[in-house]
Amino acid sequence: MIFMYNKALQQASDVLVHELLKVQKDEVFIITADMIADRAVVDAIFTSASQVGAKPLIVWMNTPDGVSEAADPFLPGEALVGMLSVADIWIELNHKWLLYSNVYYQTMKNNKKL
Repeated sequence: MIFMYNKALQQASDVLVHELLKVQKDEVFIITADMIADRAVVDAIFTSASQVGAKPLIVWMNTPDGVSEAADPFLPGEALVGMLSVADIWIELNHKWLLYSNVYYQTMKNNKKL
């Protein structure tokens, strides 16, 4: 798959990473995305985080049938919680969101710096 460079999208991602999130060098920066998330957006944010010296990681997952707790049966919950529990920053670009899922609740319980 070939990704087209979009200057406006990259500039918006730079604002998000540099100015809004104030990402720092060596921070663990995790992006979660399901299979219907916009790959260009994921790539742009990853690039912005890389440019400031963060340690970005993209986690692609199957799109669950539901959102929040309804997504739980479709998620690799233990693996996600383990990874997110040590992240400095988590950007959720899932089309079917994880907010208020058991992954979200457990991650927030385990990771007070997130």
